[in-house]
Amino acid sequence: MRLSILIPMFNEEATLETIVGRVLDIDFGVDEVEIVIVDDCSTDSSAEIARRMSESNPNVISVFHDINQGKGAAIRTAMMTLTGDIVVIQ
Repeated sequence: MRLSILIPMFNEEATLETIVGRVLDIDFGVDEVEIVIVDDCSTDSSAEIARRMSESNPNVISVFHDINQGKGAAIRTAMMTLTGDIVVIQ
């Protein structure tokens, strides 16, 4: 069973690495966990942090909006990307 955790974000440079690290440390009792981060056109360095985490961990997927569209749009974007049997929104 695969668990997808969606993290819609906007300007989270101070917390993103901590949040993703904590989520990755949890034993969810499933075979696989993927984290799908959707950056909603952040104006800080959040997008670069997300990109770096995706490059260093195959379980982290980052998607980027070119314009700010809001949390609902970020969730819809993530839903088109995820591959899990179970979905959780952080």
